[in-house]
Amino acid sequence: MEISTDTSVPKPQKVRDVKCFVCSGDSPKYHCPRCGVHYCSLVCYRDSKHESCSEAFYKEQVMEELKNMKGSKEDKMKMLKMLQKQQQNESCDDNLSQRLAGIHMDDHEGLWENLSEEEQHLFNERLRTGNVDFLITWKPWWKRGSRTEKLPKLFQDFETCQQLLNGKPPHFSLKFNCCEIILTYVAALRLFNGDLYDSPFEVCNLIHQLSNVLSEDRNYSDVETVFVFFIQNHQELAGLSEKHLDECFKDLSYFIESSRMIMLHALCDFHKKMKKLRKLVSLKKDDPKTELICKLYKNIKKLYFLSCFCNENEKLVRESGKELLKLYKVKQKDRLDFNEHAQDIEKHKHHLKPKVAGHKNDGSNVLIEEL
Repeated sequence: MEISTDTSVPKPQKVRDVKCFVCSGDSPKYHCPRCGVHYCSLVCYRDSKHESCSEAFYKEQVMEELKNMKGSKEDKMKMLKMLQKQQQNESCDDNLSQRLAGIHMDDHEGLWENLSEEEQHLFNERLRTGNVDFLITWKPWWKRGSRTEKLPKLFQDFETCQQLLNGKPPHFSLKFNCCEIILTYVAALRLFNGDLYDSPFEVCNLIHQLSNVLSEDRNYSDVETVFVFFIQNHQELAGLSEKHLDECFKDLSYFIESSRMIMLHALCDFHKKMKKLRKLVSLKKDDPKTELICKLYKNIKKLYFLSCFCNENEKLVRESGKELLKLYKVKQKDRLDFNEHAQDIEKHKHHLKPKVAGHKNDGSNVLIEEL
């Protein structure tokens, strides 16, 4: 058998004698890039004879879409949480949280393999259309509208700060710490769609990424430092989106404008949730958790102290929150101005191309050659 040594790219061959793999029709127009079979239409491509290959192809597309999703971390988390809520409402026997237990959110293959066929189809369809309105989503307790709506419970008894500090007065800077803690609280609830107990290790990791007060026992001296550190942690360490950040500051605005002591209720609820998280972490057997449990114990003590401070100085905490909002509004305006400027440049960029007098520039030559 003679072997050609010609290295040129061969011309495409006609497929006159090839029949469709599915319907046996003559002269199929297409061939599958995965398995190489020929087919004549999308119907044939999706036929049961080709099902194993086409499903693998669609799966690859979804996995690639997952990796490239905008705002990927919170979008993936929210979608999985909504799938879980949907499944609970349909009274399914198989619990999604159990199937996804121990699987990291960045393990796309693991997540996909543990979804049912119906969930995979739903996920794929939602990614394609961007429509998740039919799914039940969590609504923050502070935005449920009714003044008769029950708020998270406060502590039965608040100690005074002087009691906790052995007679010493509390430092004024604690009001800044309270604001950072409240932003961390709403950020975690929003990212995990209101459920902090389903993935305790991931939740604790996020909280410690966002809050320097809880992760490294920092005490802030001014509101500007709170603002800079929280945004830096939110975007660089936690990798969350501007949209999520906007929602967090909208929540802070709602806390400040409310006539009720919502900030105090939030701090007490955060304290309660951290106690439950510590208990859930301690129940995990196969994870190195001793250091985390000790850290959470200190966090719980810190949250109790800040709650007692807010109970006595809620007005001071509100004022600090207002200063934070002013700084964020300036940041939002700068971002909006930048985006408008970028869009304006993009819209008129053809006017920015220099023209040489007496010479028609067809775009084929670079400017240095024209000069």
